[in-house]
Amino acid sequence: QALLGETGLLKHQAIILASHSTALAEVANQVLLLGTPDSAEESKVLFQGKWKDLLEQKPLLELIGQADVEVSDTPDVEEREKISKAMELSLGSVQPSMMKEEDHSASITWRCVKMYLQSSGGWTVVLIFFLSSALERLVMVGLDWWLARWTEEASPDELDLYLGVYLAFLGAVSVLACITRLLMPFTTIWAGAALFKKLALRVVRAPIRWWDTTPLGRVLNRFSFDTDNVDTTLITKMYPAIVSLSWCVGALAVMTGTFWPWSLLFIPLPVVLYFWLFQFSRKSIRQFQQLDSVSRSPIQSVYTEVLNGIVSCRAFACESRYQQRLSQLVDANSAAVLTFNTANRWLGVRVELLGAFISALVGLGFFALREQVPAGLVGMCFIWTTNLAVSLGFNCIFSSQAEACFTSVERITEYALEVPCEGEHQDLDTWRSPVAAEVFASSSQPLLMFQKVSLRYQPDLPLALNSVSFTLNRKERLAVVGRTGSGKSTLAVALFRLCPIEGGQVRLLGQDLAQLPLDVARRSMGIITQDPVIFSGTVQYNLDPFGEFDDQTCMEALQHAQLALTLKSPIEQAGSNLSVGERQLLCLARALLRKPRLLVCDEATSSVDAKTDQSVQLCLRRAVQTFEASLLTIAHRLITVADYDKVMVLQSGQLAELGAPGELLRTPDSAFSQLVQSMGSFEAAAIRQAVSASTRTTL
Repeated sequence: QALLGETGLLKHQAIILASHSTALAEVANQVLLLGTPDSAEESKVLFQGKWKDLLEQKPLLELIGQADVEVSDTPDVEEREKISKAMELSLGSVQPSMMKEEDHSASITWRCVKMYLQSSGGWTVVLIFFLSSALERLVMVGLDWWLARWTEEASPDELDLYLGVYLAFLGAVSVLACITRLLMPFTTIWAGAALFKKLALRVVRAPIRWWDTTPLGRVLNRFSFDTDNVDTTLITKMYPAIVSLSWCVGALAVMTGTFWPWSLLFIPLPVVLYFWLFQFSRKSIRQFQQLDSVSRSPIQSVYTEVLNGIVSCRAFACESRYQQRLSQLVDANSAAVLTFNTANRWLGVRVELLGAFISALVGLGFFALREQVPAGLVGMCFIWTTNLAVSLGFNCIFSSQAEACFTSVERITEYALEVPCEGEHQDLDTWRSPVAAEVFASSSQPLLMFQKVSLRYQPDLPLALNSVSFTLNRKERLAVVGRTGSGKSTLAVALFRLCPIEGGQVRLLGQDLAQLPLDVARRSMGIITQDPVIFSGTVQYNLDPFGEFDDQTCMEALQHAQLALTLKSPIEQAGSNLSVGERQLLCLARALLRKPRLLVCDEATSSVDAKTDQSVQLCLRRAVQTFEASLLTIAHRLITVADYDKVMVLQSGQLAELGAPGELLRTPDSAFSQLVQSMGSFEAAAIRQAVSASTRTTL
């Protein structure tokens, strides 16, 4: 009414409304009824004219197709005033919902380093890697020392001795170098795989509340940019930093031993300068890397939002606005990347200047002690001095860059350890739990019991369910109806433990649902949602993605769902080669494959036409009888629940009434009768006639 009524917002606009529902046909000036097309090019026009003229030409139930009556979401004036006041109170009390991203620009934590080293193959592999690197550099020092001694003291008679020892040193260096070079790629692969597994397991187990308060771009950033940093970039910075550090230690040892005690005069100064430069630059470089990582998340978020809503963007001509927004975000990220690279170049220039300063100091030392130091040791020392200048520069640069790359490890570690996990009995190392049949013994208890269940989505929001109690027996069909926001879908949220309940208890076959392992509880139930979830691949992959059932069982599930497909039939992305009805039937077959004790339909047919709705409802009735399951339907169309065993009406999260549809309609003051009457005389008459046909009574 607010949009299409006589005083609605669109009263001066020409409107074309395409729908399979007749609920809004009364406010239309003209009605165009289309039937099955005679050809691929044209649809068959069955009627064109006024709505009242159409009513005179078709029988009542045939006109609405037995399934086109929907719950009216238009409250009266008093209810609108109540809703407005409630919204004002809620908006005033609700805090910003999106969580702020953590700042990881501080120093690397031991928790982060520990997780990376443990993920690299364990402490044994890490110890072997560092020992082999240290021994390799020690043997290199010994090799140069032996070569210097050979040039100074060797005689022709001792050639075999010096040559043999020299070859032994070369062999040892080769073996140690092979160990470190082979361990490097394997430790990188192990660390990347282990961190990715921990990240993926934690994220997919995160509760709905976490997904509602975390922008999708942050999650994608962890799985794309941060994961790429761990897999490819980090090792290219960390390994040179480790190697250059070992070269620095070796060079300092050679220079100290050669010029002792004069080395104490000129070695500490450049080392202190290098250390100060490293400490000064590392904090800035790490913060710039953090800015780069954080500035990528909004780009991912906006890009994902645009892809999901590309049709709306084009319809409202918002392309230029989103292009401008993306340009601003890309500019901000480019500025962070430019600053990061500039800081690295700034550090590189100063490191090279310090290297030249060290070489000049050592050259002056050689000149001053030219009469006291043998020529072989001078050559050896000069080589290691050059190595020290280069290694200190490399270590300063690569250590800063490696620490900056460790920001990605820190961000992954944050999600892998701190993201909340559904259920208190989860084992993150396994995907499957024991089957529900091993947990639920034969019991005479009712299948499902809600005992004064209360639930709220956030602490600062009102109760979505308020002390709801009802019982669902085996092989019973229960429909849940109510206006938008009454708490219908919240029942499924509480049942599948998507959000913890605040009070009360949910019992499944006599057992407390909150005390069961989450996988076991969910595997005992099946659900068909409003939006069908279809994967690209084959029909069999959509039915049984984990390969738990044989072909015969999968075919039986397809037959129960009345779906004329083979197991090898291809399915395109999002099921685009299937109709909406076929997608829902495929989801129904997937649910029936596991023979659930309880089948939940959350407005599963609200977006399909009348014929498809009838097919789905027929399959559901057969499933209840064949598998001896119970059915809980969250209804969008009242006429589809006319033949259900019970109807439960919710109002503002509270149970208004519960009973058989016929009994509730016989009471004019009942909530169900008022809900039916609020949709107008035409729809109300159709629902009453459908209930009368199912109960064989007159209402």
